[in-house]
Amino acid sequence: MSENHLYLRKILIPSLLNVISYNLARQNKDFGIFEISNINTKKNQLLAIVLTGYQKILGYLNKISYSFFLLKGFFQGIVDILGININHFTFKEEVVSNELYPGKNAFIYFDQKKIGYLGELHLDVYLNSWN
Repeated sequence: MSENHLYLRKILIPSLLNVISYNLARQNKDFGIFEISNINTKKNQLLAIVLTGYQKILGYLNKISYSFFLLKGFFQGIVDILGININHFTFKEEVVSNELYPGKNAFIYFDQKKIGYLGELHLDVYLNSWN
């Protein structure tokens, strides 16, 4: 462990945003990262996905901006790869947090139990968190 990692984390997002910030400072603007981790919580495992910039399609011939809807698609793809039936999941658009864009966030339910959320972070919230 390094001095930057002396304590167990309770959430994954801040460390992923640090990775994004590090890469943006080095002109690497278009990428996505994820982490599946056991952290200091009573829950089993957590999955966090962070996307920034554009998704490259056919190499650099075409690109589309990462969005809430692409994030939802990535989540569904990971669930499928893990062998979990996607029909057990529902997504309900509700106000998850004021830090997320309205209409671009939803809670994730597994068999009617709220297990997480998806959302697009307000850019000003992200930028202000580093000042």
